[in-house]
Amino acid sequence: MDKKFEEILDDCLDRLGHAETVNDCLKHYPDYAEELRPYLITAQRLDQSFSPSRVAKEKGREKLSKAMSTEEKRKPSAIRNIFNRRLVWAPMAAVLALAIIVSAIWGIFLPTQEPVYASTLEIRVTDIPPESGISSIEVTVSNIEIRKEGSRWGWRTRWINVINEEQTFDLIEIKDIEQILGEAEIEPGNYDRIRMHIESVKLVIDGELIEVDIPDRQLTLSQSFEVEEGEKIVVVLDFDADQSIKRENGKVAFKPMVQMNIRKGQMDHGPHHGPPFSD
Repeated sequence: MDKKFEEILDDCLDRLGHAETVNDCLKHYPDYAEELRPYLITAQRLDQSFSPSRVAKEKGREKLSKAMSTEEKRKPSAIRNIFNRRLVWAPMAAVLALAIIVSAIWGIFLPTQEPVYASTLEIRVTDIPPESGISSIEVTVSNIEIRKEGSRWGWRTRWINVINEEQTFDLIEIKDIEQILGEAEIEPGNYDRIRMHIESVKLVIDGELIEVDIPDRQLTLSQSFEVEEGEKIVVVLDFDADQSIKRENGKVAFKPMVQMNIRKGQMDHGPHHGPPFSD
């Protein structure tokens, strides 16, 4: 299996995980449809085989509800019994007091934990100047995510959300400059992909607002990069406006051509104390 096919298969599996059908995935890669189909069908069947039926879910919820109801009825009487039995409560109080004293003494002699410096990922966009006549290409994206290497579980992949809110930028206005979309603290490690959802594109040519078709609203970019502890990484998405705007059969389509540039940035905040990450 060549590397390009692996990347295409990986993208299709992610699309299946986001509720796309097998046929929807194959439409994005018609040249690989015959090779992809058996893999995708198998993956879909495996996923369905591990999904409980509606009846099983209802029975499970019913059993859980009964168990919780029974447990709640038992709790008050059990607690009252403990407090009413002085011979049991007195030793418990003594043990609890001793535990508090030991904990306080241990805290005095325990070495102070070093602060954990969280790493930061910043997302920016820029553009190569387009042809004359185009006065505005306003793009709105959302749900920007990155993927950590080795995060695959079965055929599903764990993506980490970096920017959830919608972000709008004009490819004409950001030529020769970089617009910051946002940043987030992430876990140190190796990452290999970034993706986002294209919400809308507004194109103005010679003062006229042109209707734009978006064949694929999920933009996925592949490039490996490492994030070290306490480090700030800047990811610049360099759009090529001329190559992204396509005129086909009398219609205008937005097929983004983007180069991902990665560089180290300057950390502008102090250490993050306590557990910095959670799944």
